[in-house]
Amino acid sequence: MFTDSFKDKIYSPWVITAFSTLVSLGMFLVIAAAVGKVGFTFGLVMSTVVPVVVAWPVSYWIIFYYKKVKQQNHEIEEKNDKLLKFNEEIAAQRDLLETKNTKIECINNDLTESIAYAQHIQQAMLSPLPRIQAHLPQSFVLLKPRNVVSGDFYWFKVVQNKIFIAAIDCTGHGVPGALMSMTGNNLLNDIVETQGTTQPQEILNQLHLGVKKALQQDETNNRDGMDAALCAINLSTNTVEFTGAKRPLVYIQNHTLYEIKGDIMPIGGEWNKDERKFACHTIALNHEPTTFYMFSDGYQDQFGGSRGKKFMKKRLKQLLLDIHLKPMDEQKQILDDTILQWMKRENPHLQTEQQIDDILLIGFRLTAK
Repeated sequence: MFTDSFKDKIYSPWVITAFSTLVSLGMFLVIAAAVGKVGFTFGLVMSTVVPVVVAWPVSYWIIFYYKKVKQQNHEIEEKNDKLLKFNEEIAAQRDLLETKNTKIECINNDLTESIAYAQHIQQAMLSPLPRIQAHLPQSFVLLKPRNVVSGDFYWFKVVQNKIFIAAIDCTGHGVPGALMSMTGNNLLNDIVETQGTTQPQEILNQLHLGVKKALQQDETNNRDGMDAALCAINLSTNTVEFTGAKRPLVYIQNHTLYEIKGDIMPIGGEWNKDERKFACHTIALNHEPTTFYMFSDGYQDQFGGSRGKKFMKKRLKQLLLDIHLKPMDEQKQILDDTILQWMKRENPHLQTEQQIDDILLIGFRLTAK
């Protein structure tokens, strides 16, 4: 017997039985012939078309699930295509971010190198401590910039029989403050060395005029300025002259702390009057050591402690009174350690406060000759 599937064109081999198994659905042509013992065919006996089907309910569910599976496969393919496109978009965004991050890293490196070099220039502008201590052996300078370069700076100059030392706090910090400090330093050098001005009150007045001119404050809205504390030490007369622009002078004599407040007028800035009339205060030295301190507002305004409050000037003055008899290097270390500990909030479970401003504190001790 031989079977032929019309649909799939599948031919089964001849079988020498009266039965044939049809394993698929569709129409089949069945051919039967007589065969001898030696394999000869004696002619066509019968041929007929046989349909192979299943019951309708069975075929319906097969078709239904087939279509459902086919639809699901189609949906899965569409989702896979979308996922592929989404992954490609993510990869493109990742590549773009990597490119931007590389550029940002290069810019940051350039800025860091530039600021580091600016710090080198600013440090070269400031008088080195050995030069100061050659004239003021018992002295220290604590300078802690907030951002590498500082808007606070100290100025030191020896002219004729006077030693000038100043603590100056410029508007801003970081690079803007450093630019102001360069301006202030150059103006002070010109006022004292070139113009020959040696009276502290007149030096600050000329500094005010110089800042207004340099920043064109009469023609622009610029209101940047400086606060300053300036001492002129005359060892031949055993006197110290002090003039301040919003910054005080603290000195301790015979175990008593005194504070001379600076005038309320800043250098440059908001006050529009051209000239300033700063007051000049004279302190007489005696044979007992007198310790002097000048500082910006960065130390006293620093947040910290157990309650996250400002250090405050009152606490700073008490600290200075407590340590004023100690060697100057030790005083500097105590002041540095104290503010660092203050920023740690005195509690290991609290977050350390960040430095909010530049910090400058100058101390020197004098005795009448």
